[in-house]
Amino acid sequence: MIRPHWLPAAAAVLALALPSMSGAHSKSHATSAVHGIQNHTYSFGDDDDFHWAIISDDGMNLSGHFDRDLIEELKERHDEPFLLIGEDDEAYLITDEDLVERAQKAGQRIREHATEIGALARAQARLSLGDSRLDRRVEKLERKRKALKKSIQEAERQGDSTDELEQELFQVKVALQALEGVERSFALTSRERDELIEQRDEASQRLRRAVDGIKREMREISKTAKSRGLAERIRTR
Repeated sequence: MIRPHWLPAAAAVLALALPSMSGAHSKSHATSAVHGIQNHTYSFGDDDDFHWAIISDDGMNLSGHFDRDLIEELKERHDEPFLLIGEDDEAYLITDEDLVERAQKAGQRIREHATEIGALARAQARLSLGDSRLDRRVEKLERKRKALKKSIQEAERQGDSTDELEQELFQVKVALQALEGVERSFALTSRERDELIEQRDEASQRLRRAVDGIKREMREISKTAKSRGLAERIRTR
């Protein structure tokens, strides 16, 4: 008797059928953890010569990339919140309470744009799913299905058991059905695709303007700190 182990097959197919958002239009917002600290990162990747990190007990708010060991070293040296500015090939440490608080308020403004972030993520996810090319996977499973049927026929002619082959064939058929269902569910018409691209681009532009505003404020903070002798130049790794 053949036992239909279709759940693992279907689960595996669905996992393969749902692509990641690695092809996103721009990295607008992401969260990760560094040594137990919650990080909030946002960047459009077009201004690598200027970036910042605000480190406090509440976590880390940053744009761009800093050496992790450098941040950990600065955390050990400073109990109070601090601002780290990266500009060109130089880095500056700012610990002035008023300037750090000003930077924190500027960085938190990204939260006001949750709608744009959500719209961007949803549109890109839908486009990624709609653009998924499952044809090759379907073709591969079809070839396997045909090969299994041929093997079953050969085993029957020789009087051998076909139980294992039949079980494998059943799983392949389930996988094929799941893939075909995914294709039908996420297929996009030309109009739907154009609308999603428009939604994604509009959300991206609004978010870009918001990030540019935050960046201008951070530049002003850096300029003020340098003019008042409150920016300590530090060695980067």
